[in-house]
Amino acid sequence: MMMATVITLYKQPQLAEMLLRAMSHPGYHFYLHIDKKVDIKPYEYLFNFPNVFLIKRRFDIKWAGYSMVEALLEGMNQALNSGINYDFINHISGQDYPLKPINQLHDFFEANKDKNFLACETAPSDWWQGAKMRYEDYHFQDSNMPGSYRFAKFLSSILPKRKLPFSYTLYGGLLGAYWTITADAARYILRYLEENKKAREFFRKTWGPDEFLFNTLIMNSPFKATVVNNNYRYIDWSEGGWHPKILKVEDFDKLSETQAFFARKFDLTVDRKILELINSKLLS
Repeated sequence: MMMATVITLYKQPQLAEMLLRAMSHPGYHFYLHIDKKVDIKPYEYLFNFPNVFLIKRRFDIKWAGYSMVEALLEGMNQALNSGINYDFINHISGQDYPLKPINQLHDFFEANKDKNFLACETAPSDWWQGAKMRYEDYHFQDSNMPGSYRFAKFLSSILPKRKLPFSYTLYGGLLGAYWTITADAARYILRYLEENKKAREFFRKTWGPDEFLFNTLIMNSPFKATVVNNNYRYIDWSEGGWHPKILKVEDFDKLSETQAFFARKFDLTVDRKILELINSKLLS
């Protein structure tokens, strides 16, 4: 089993180093997207690690922008055109960390090579009720033009609600941005967006499309039958707001009990000991 993990990074290269060491395995390769807005030099030493590659085309990722989707698509494309026969494409961020030994992860995916693992919530739900503004209103999250936010609000107030350019059911959710999908499903997504300009341009004007684009395309494709509605991620949204809780030592018991393979989000400047505990208690 060969897996390409796309890791999106914009800070704390030391945390990324810990992540790469924890996931070191001959069957795992890593494609690192270093945000274009940050200096790449502090990250360059990471490419001395085995099976670690730079995603050559870098994007200035804006929060909740389509730029995150572009970075992921670029990583998927580079991996699939590397000449290496990957079974899976996996997405995690540089602030994620494994909760199970890498050999256990490898064995699990070896036994499930035909499955796609995503979080696939659909309406009616509380999340989708609040998320309707993501696609019905206009959003220009990636714009560098002054006043783009106010302009988007103005357009949304005077124009009809935006309508989907396809007759698809939308899928996504709070856990939707992180997934492990088969190489065939990844190729399908790349081909679909390349061939369907209207869909691509529609998603560009949505808010947080990384939380529902990949899920929606796969769940409205022949791959739906292969989907396991579980991305095996532990993310704590209990504090409310737009960002998950930074996990600390106080969360260790929950992390040790979960069936999830990865957790987020961690921050070395907030609590380093939680990662040391995971290494010694869960990964050893």
